[in-house]
Amino acid sequence: MHGDVGPSAGLSTARRMRLLTALPGDLVQALATMTDKQGTRLTVPGLEKIFFERKVLDTEERQLVQSLQAHFAQADWNTVIPGLDPGTPVKVFKNDLTGDKVLCEYLYAPSVSISGLRSGYVGPRSKSFLLPHSAIAAMDIRTITDVDAPEIVCKIREVWVRAELHKGRRLPDISNAAEKVKAQMQKESH
Repeated sequence: MHGDVGPSAGLSTARRMRLLTALPGDLVQALATMTDKQGTRLTVPGLEKIFFERKVLDTEERQLVQSLQAHFAQADWNTVIPGLDPGTPVKVFKNDLTGDKVLCEYLYAPSVSISGLRSGYVGPRSKSFLLPHSAIAAMDIRTITDVDAPEIVCKIREVWVRAELHKGRRLPDISNAAEKVKAQMQKESH
């Protein structure tokens, strides 16, 4: 989000906060409306159902999952799931998942997470009490669905438009977002 109703450069919040929009706060509020309270499912109108869908496994894939479950039956999931580390282990998984359910959720469950937020002034030599002129969020949305990427992107954009979060702001150009997603998926599959 870049603001035309917010400052065009950093301004002191103490003097101007009541007159201008605080883009970081607006972004956080908008993101909060897009997921459930646990932050595990999208609540975007028209997309709620995709977080309850699960892939129907064919016989071969079901056998593969059973084989993996048997192989890792006594293993610590922190040593099995990529990105987890037994040196800094996850002790309790979300929704108190245990045993085989951890593997099935890892392999087949949809997910949503905010993978990055950027706004304002942080770090050494940062001035305090400044109202940032931009706020950016990156989201990671994994779906196991027949709904295609352009439809998902459009539904998310509709939330911002309907909530009038775009007024006086330039929303990001997402016209080719679906193509970027498809290109990245093709790149990763090779």
